[in-house]
Amino acid sequence: MVRLGDYIEQIRGVSYKPEDLHSDLNENSIALLRANNIKDGTLNFDDVVFVDKKRVSKVQYLKKGDILVCASSGSKDLVGKAAYVSSDLPITFGAFCKVIRPKNEYPEYIGLYFQSPIYRKKISELSAGANINNIRNEHIDELQISLPNKEKQKEAVSRLNAVFEVVSQRKQQLEKLDELIKSRFVELFGGYERTVTIARYIAELRGGKSLAGTEPCKNKVLKTGAATFGWFDPEQYKYLPTDYKPLSEHKVETGDVIISRMNTPELVGACSYVFNAPDNMYYPDRLWKAVLKENTNPIFLWQLLWDRDVRKAIKEKSGGTSGTMHNISKPNLLAIKCMDAPIELQNEYANFVKQVDKSKFEVQQSLEKLETLKKSLMQKYFG
Repeated sequence: MVRLGDYIEQIRGVSYKPEDLHSDLNENSIALLRANNIKDGTLNFDDVVFVDKKRVSKVQYLKKGDILVCASSGSKDLVGKAAYVSSDLPITFGAFCKVIRPKNEYPEYIGLYFQSPIYRKKISELSAGANINNIRNEHIDELQISLPNKEKQKEAVSRLNAVFEVVSQRKQQLEKLDELIKSRFVELFGGYERTVTIARYIAELRGGKSLAGTEPCKNKVLKTGAATFGWFDPEQYKYLPTDYKPLSEHKVETGDVIISRMNTPELVGACSYVFNAPDNMYYPDRLWKAVLKENTNPIFLWQLLWDRDVRKAIKEKSGGTSGTMHNISKPNLLAIKCMDAPIELQNEYANFVKQVDKSKFEVQQSLEKLETLKKSLMQKYFG
């Protein structure tokens, strides 16, 4: 094991003022990346800003082999996330980020270390207890890393990159299947006029109790994140108090449509469908169970609530100050205009979604095996 600081240099990001920003890329500006541009170990260019070139030194241009790291954030989960730079770029990075620039001749190996669970564990340990939401130079410099000879490094990079590539392909498959579900919804229902309201399909919006226990027990309550991103996430839960007896009407059941009454401005009203309910799982007060009326297919309702126009209306009808959690009231949600879809067409669509979900399940299983393999290799090379 060697001290990482002996094999790298660290470069701080660009500090700038609002008046240093440009509205677009021109001969006097340069694209600047921030923490939001680091996603799943890669650079994402969807939301960049443009800063005056006068604020940028030559050393602050991204180079092939650099590792861009989120060095400071209000969230400890974001601090330390990193992305490898695979080519020289006429792009810089902001003050809340830093670049790790390896000195050795095979920087990809060190770049992969910054994607390893070993690295994430070290960063988490630094943040534990104290209110540390930033990474100082000494935190990185003092990391211990196995640094074998060039041939061993090349082997590790080759094997890990092959796994990363297949993982990326599987994730793209899942995204395309999600897109297929949405496009089929538009194909079947896009021609219908919005002649009814959401109340046409929902009889009741039923909330639960947001109690939190301190000890593990059999009864669990969902967190808001269980419904946030469209697909039910049963791992988003906390334990109920051991002495609390939850009501049966608050239990999560297979076939439920879950709606988030409170979330960020962009995600308030987010919903999911429960294909398989976990045992002893209950609703909090921030998530509603939609009790359906007759002639309503829950899978159709789930996707209806993700319809672009419905999402727009939910955002408009929600309340809350900028930057805080927003709420949507029951009357406001139920009053949103939507199409009056016949049950036969709802069922046809639901059957299609179920078939796609089977494909998603198979891809997800493959992805989980690949993630296990990736962790095993990371442990072998960096543990």
